[in-house]
Amino acid sequence: MIAVMGVLAGNGGPTGIAEWANDKAEWLQSILDLPHGIPRGWPNRPCRLGAESTR
Repeated sequence: MIAVMGVLAGNGGPTGIAEWANDKAEWLQSILDLPHGIPRGWPNRPCRLGAESTR
């Protein structure tokens, strides 16, 4: 959800979205259920979906 909102706000890549999310953290926490705050490292963390099937 944060990534979609960041793109709609005009940010074109993972770094821009992460910076936008950090700048808007208080607002994002007021409208989204983020009990642990804004996720850190999520734009650059590799996706591991389906990793088990490639082994």
